[in-house]
Amino acid sequence: MSAYFFNRVKKSGIAITLTLSVVSSQLSVVSATSPLETAQSDYNFEYSKFRDAQDKYVNSKNSYLTFKTATAKDQAYLDSKAYLNQAINLYLAYLSLINENANSLEWQNDQTDTQVINIIKDLKNSYLQQEQLINLSQTLEDLSTDAATLSEKQTKEINPALYWMITNLELARARQLQNQFENLATTLAQNKQAFANTTTMSNWQSEIDNISNNSKAHITEAQKQMERVTPDRASEGDAQAIASTVALSRNELKKAVPLFNEAAKNQ
Repeated sequence: MSAYFFNRVKKSGIAITLTLSVVSSQLSVVSATSPLETAQSDYNFEYSKFRDAQDKYVNSKNSYLTFKTATAKDQAYLDSKAYLNQAINLYLAYLSLINENANSLEWQNDQTDTQVINIIKDLKNSYLQQEQLINLSQTLEDLSTDAATLSEKQTKEINPALYWMITNLELARARQLQNQFENLATTLAQNKQAFANTTTMSNWQSEIDNISNNSKAHITEAQKQMERVTPDRASEGDAQAIASTVALSRNELKKAVPLFNEAAKNQ
């Protein structure tokens, strides 16, 4: 039983580490007083506690597998329960971070933001239910079932929803950046004194239009990719593919920096 159980708990931890490493890098942080920054700080704190719990779990596991005493087993039980509970706390903090990222974005009128928030609520309830089961477990053997359930739920239900939400956040952020780009371009173009002559202005506007059109084409392609993905079927590959397409839009918009600087210096 021992090796089987600890393998289950290990898989739960690995699932957390791998999933968060893939998607957490796609979340952004804003000013230090914002709810988003607070959520990021909370997540970092819970992640630190998770790694501490993981270290204690590994040590007590090794001790139990070596000595096979009741005392060692009891400590393994306590540290395993703390590890699983802290894994849940980490995911709850991560869901809050996703929630605040969603709140910080300007969404189109397609109800995606509402769907994201509802999914977060459902996932939080699911984690809290799992936490109750873990806390009711009285033996190391009981925790084996809890670890297996958490690992299976994470793989089949939660991870797809996380990938779907993160990808939608990326797409919403790309649209928002596109809108900001167009607003700035329009503002700068209104001041004709910023350009030496009408020919310079026409060429500047032509370059801006090319950048904008190329960026929007990448966003449109990402939207088409997103339409083929659902919250219950999204995969890591889906998330990475769409993120790569969105990155092409961002890279395109970066080309406008020297053009904006050129126009702005004469404002």
